[in-house]
Amino acid sequence: MSLDLPNPKDIFSAVSKQIKGLISSLNHPAGDAALEKAREEGVGQLNVMLDQLQTNLAELDGNAEWQTFTIALYGETNAGKSTVIETLRILLNEKGKLQQQQDFKELQAKLGITPADLAQLSVAVTQATQIITQLEQEHLTLQQEAGNKQAGLLAQRDKLARTVAELKQQASLWQKFVQLFSKLSEEKEHAQLTAAVGAHQAEQAQALAQLQKRQADARQQADATVHAEKRAHESMGQLAATADGAIIGDGRADFTRTTQRYDFVAHGQQFALLDVPGIEGHESAVINSILSAVKTAHAVFYVTSKAAPPQQGDAGNKGTLEKIQEHLNAQTEVWTLFNKRLTNPVALQKASLVSDDEQGSLDDLDKKMFEYLGKNYARTVTLSAQPAFLAAASCLVPESPHAKSQAKFLSDYSRAQLLEKSGVRAFQQLLTVEMVRDYRQKIIRSNFNKASQVVRQAGAKVDELLRSSFRPLRVKLNKDADQAEQQLELAFNGLRSQLDARCEDVISNFSSEVRRTTDSEIKDGIDNDDFRDMLEMSIRDGQEKLVLQFSSLLQEEVARFQDETREVIERFHEFAQELFDAYGNVQIKGADRKFRLKVDIDNGIKVAGLIGAVVGIALTFWNPAGWAIVAVGAVTALVSVAKSVAGFFSKDYKMAQQRKAVSENLSKVVRKLRQSLDESLGEAWPQLEEKMSALKSAVRQPVKQVDGIILVLSESEIKLKTMSHNIEKAST
Repeated sequence: MSLDLPNPKDIFSAVSKQIKGLISSLNHPAGDAALEKAREEGVGQLNVMLDQLQTNLAELDGNAEWQTFTIALYGETNAGKSTVIETLRILLNEKGKLQQQQDFKELQAKLGITPADLAQLSVAVTQATQIITQLEQEHLTLQQEAGNKQAGLLAQRDKLARTVAELKQQASLWQKFVQLFSKLSEEKEHAQLTAAVGAHQAEQAQALAQLQKRQADARQQADATVHAEKRAHESMGQLAATADGAIIGDGRADFTRTTQRYDFVAHGQQFALLDVPGIEGHESAVINSILSAVKTAHAVFYVTSKAAPPQQGDAGNKGTLEKIQEHLNAQTEVWTLFNKRLTNPVALQKASLVSDDEQGSLDDLDKKMFEYLGKNYARTVTLSAQPAFLAAASCLVPESPHAKSQAKFLSDYSRAQLLEKSGVRAFQQLLTVEMVRDYRQKIIRSNFNKASQVVRQAGAKVDELLRSSFRPLRVKLNKDADQAEQQLELAFNGLRSQLDARCEDVISNFSSEVRRTTDSEIKDGIDNDDFRDMLEMSIRDGQEKLVLQFSSLLQEEVARFQDETREVIERFHEFAQELFDAYGNVQIKGADRKFRLKVDIDNGIKVAGLIGAVVGIALTFWNPAGWAIVAVGAVTALVSVAKSVAGFFSKDYKMAQQRKAVSENLSKVVRKLRQSLDESLGEAWPQLEEKMSALKSAVRQPVKQVDGIILVLSESEIKLKTMSHNIEKAST
């Protein structure tokens, strides 16, 4: 099963070809119907897993990356994966980021919302407001001054009016006559004051109109400036799509819905970063994207914002730790990236980003990750992504939360200091120098390891199927089969014992009945000829009864044996079916469906037919009717001997001789009956034993079938392990 790889990219197709060869190697006939069916069942079970294996290999082949060393940032929702990647995009001048920044600046200039533009608008709004305030003050002053002047003029005019009235009242007749032709100087002054009041009112109205026009113009200018500022702020939303930080989440779960790839070139070396959706949000909606990313990646950073080992799950729910093991167990290089959240620049004054307690927790995290991922786990790297992003960003939406935070951090530290203190410079060095060293070999080793892992997982599923189902099924099934065989053996031996005992009872009863009948006749006196006829008749009558009794007891014992055998078989079938039900629906972890065991207990050998064959043989060979012929001949010979000498003796002697003849004759008949019974049983029993062996073999069929399935699966497991080992060997 060595791998022939003209090109490393052929790994997946080569493994797929070997899988097809493995299936073909199992398609050899077993030569036994039961084993053949078992082999077919085992191959069927195996094909389910191998079909899934082929699907997994095809997915790996479709997702494989052979040219660019690819690193996935994978982990918890809102852990800062996108913030880390956005910072690196800016620092490493990723092409897409450079284009976004150019688009941002062009749009910002077009919309007139550069920081300088916004500052100018803000100054203009302030100035317009100040002008309006100043004009309002001028208006108030003008009104006050005009009012005061108007009041003074009116007071002087009123005073003169009173003076004129008094002079006219006090004037003599002559003076009054003279005043008809010449006005008083006070009257002339009063007229002048009246004209001055009118002129002042006209002048005040003109000045007020001019001031009101200036106020209206100022308000119009202020409104235009405020509107321009408002329009500028409203248009800031257009900048968000191209601003630095556009890919960073806003606190909502699953902000990143699909895996995003970003290509970089650093120190002449090309590599890619994958921004993977979080594994703790609505994971079912993004699981395909997550799995596709980790299948493509050659190295993975598990990103977390918690200085603690990932949580383990409980019954029915996977924890973060189980998800990591499931998603990343095929990776050859896994790191942890601890992103410490910092929102205040004061926190950067400490000598280290992490406290002693946090470092202790991160050490525990490393131990737990190594426990679950083994030698492919590296270690934890610590950084704080947010300060580094704020240091790197140059295209932020003015007055946005990011812009305000940036101003806060840059008021205490320079951009270079923030990148250094945040740990991002060291992380950048790790990515662009250390990790990409020997990247071609890393790519091959990573892709080969994924192929090896899916093959190994298939072997593990076969092993799990054997351990959880077929092997324990075989043990319990074999135990039940042993018990069924023992019970069949007991029933079979019981049949022979019962037949022997009951036949012996029938023969004994036959002998006793003949003795009783003949002894009564002998006591009454009977000549030898009549004695011979009477003895022969008694034996014949006894034999007829014996035949009926033999037939009856044979039917009874055979029926009892048949019931016992059927009960044993049915009980075994019931136990076997319970086992198949218990082990027949096996869910193998990672498989798409359950495996259903289908084992035919009879497997073509009909148990009922075997039991019937046993009964048929018993009824055919155990025929006591033929035994009577031998017995009657013996009686005749004995009686004739007795007759030839009987006449020479007395009555008592004759009776004694007759009784002796009965005893001798019965002994011979009984002996002949027993001999015939033994011979008949001797002839029948080997055939019965043969049928019983077939019956026991039928009981063993399920065990035999399961053994065949175990053999097929075990061979496949070994071949899959060997194949996995060869893939790993080829990667070096």
